[in-house]
Amino acid sequence: MVNLEREQITSVISKSSELTGDIKTAEGYRIDGVLNGSLFSEATVIVSEGAMIVGSVTAKRVIVLGRIQGGILCHGQLILAKSAEVDGEIQYAEVITYQGCIIEGRMQKIR
Repeated sequence: MVNLEREQITSVISKSSELTGDIKTAEGYRIDGVLNGSLFSEATVIVSEGAMIVGSVTAKRVIVLGRIQGGILCHGQLILAKSAEVDGEIQYAEVITYQGCIIEGRMQKIR
């Protein structure tokens, strides 16, 4: 599995927080709580185990340990951990999936 300590994350939605609205950032972002909205990042997005996004994620790198109810557009590496659940269309440049992850939707490699 990926070493989350090495990721350059500058902003976090804490485990006890729920945010409604879209987020656009050039920096790394980690969701530990709930985001009701879309997240656009030019860097890495991490959805922690137990966290949830109800909306789409667009980023250079996406690491999912929690749940996303919406699409993913990943221009770089997408990692779906065994605890990951994604319900939506997934587009990726590179993907790593671990046994046990749940994907409800279509996956498509972008070129």
